[in-house]
Amino acid sequence: MKICPLEEVECEFKHAGCEAKFIRDEKEEHMREKSQTHLAMLATSLAKMQEGFQKLLLDQEKNFEEKLKAQEDKFERGREQQKKDLNEKLKVQEEKFEKEREQQKNDIAEKLREQAIKFEEKLKAQDKFEREREQQKKDLYEKLKAQEDKFEREREQQKKDLYEKLKAQEEKFEREREQQKKGTIEKLREQEIKFEEKLTAQVENQKKGYEQWKEMTEGNLVENTRELEKIKRSYYSHREFTITIKVNRLLLGLFLGQQWKGPAMYTHLYGYKFYIGIEAETKVWTTASVSLFAMRGEFDNQLKWPVTAEFTIELINHFENGEDRKDTKTMQWIELEPPEYKPRSKHKYHIYSLEHSKLDRNPAQKTHFLKNDTLHFRISDIKILEA
Repeated sequence: MKICPLEEVECEFKHAGCEAKFIRDEKEEHMREKSQTHLAMLATSLAKMQEGFQKLLLDQEKNFEEKLKAQEDKFERGREQQKKDLNEKLKVQEEKFEKEREQQKNDIAEKLREQAIKFEEKLKAQDKFEREREQQKKDLYEKLKAQEDKFEREREQQKKDLYEKLKAQEEKFEREREQQKKGTIEKLREQEIKFEEKLTAQVENQKKGYEQWKEMTEGNLVENTRELEKIKRSYYSHREFTITIKVNRLLLGLFLGQQWKGPAMYTHLYGYKFYIGIEAETKVWTTASVSLFAMRGEFDNQLKWPVTAEFTIELINHFENGEDRKDTKTMQWIELEPPEYKPRSKHKYHIYSLEHSKLDRNPAQKTHFLKNDTLHFRISDIKILEA
């Protein structure tokens, strides 16, 4: 569609107050020359609009206040009426309750009078029973007294008969005891002589045996002690321990850098001290790191340094076959000096990277390492290679 350049048009700011008219070709020149005037017109128009809007707001606020006041007056009248109606209902209910209470009081008083009459009748019957019982007690007391007198006479007679029997038995026992004492003293003298002879012979035999054992043992004591220590230090087997981890805190604990420790252990009797720990792998955040940590031990001063050991550690997989399935790892542990001489971080030896998805039962991977909130580790072999 063609547009005529000589067509007369109005200014685009007519709504702001510009009444100019010009041909279409002069539109751009007019807009450029009158730009400041147009801005002033727009500012004036905007100020008028704001003034009108402010007036409209004031009118609406005034109308709202009037309506609110009218509603409050209406609500107050309704509330007064409700209070009046409620007071009347309460008054009626109180009168009704008072009548019912009076009726209940009369009924209770009547029942109490009836119960009092029945109670008096029972008391009269109990008085008669009490008199009969007193008479029975007197009769029974007289019978018991007669029986006691009879029993006392019989008991005195039995005591006299028993005393005579005991006296005869004591005299007989005394004679027999004197005879036994004479025979026992002679036997004890014979046994004492035999025991002294036997004891002297045993002491002599023990002295000879001790001298022979001492001569045989002194030569081999040092050699046997070294061999025993070598056996104790060279091999360690089947030490099982558990590390308990609560599932609802595991991921949060790993994220916060928490570490779970196993019990402190030794490579062998009087050996090197260590423990197994679990902590987060900060570079991944989806796996837990299982590591061996060396500890300062009670026997470090008597042990040889540096030391190299080989550990075989099993993590039990509880999926289906129980402990028949294991995740086994063999690693070397090398310590150049006792742990007290360098930082703890240098005594950490990584063993496993355990994925979080393998902790609970996972049929896809056939794994179930965390059971009953517990990880189960077993150290199946420790060998001291160099020391």
